[in-house]
Amino acid sequence: MVEEALSEPDTSILLLSYTNRAVDEICAMLTDSGIADRTPFIRIGNELSCDKRFVLTCLNTVWMTVPS
Repeated sequence: MVEEALSEPDTSILLLSYTNRAVDEICAMLTDSGIADRTPFIRIGNELSCDKRFVLTCLNTVWMTVPS
């Protein structure tokens, strides 16, 4: 379903979940399926509460890499 939604050019979607673990599972699905290679994602949440694999995709980390 996510892959189909992102097949349109210039499309964005927002995926939400109640728990940090569930968010990490969504991030893992995006990474493992190759969707993240074509359409990068940003994980919103505290870096301390997310899987180490996805710390670089956390909003705070991504924000710090954006040129001023």
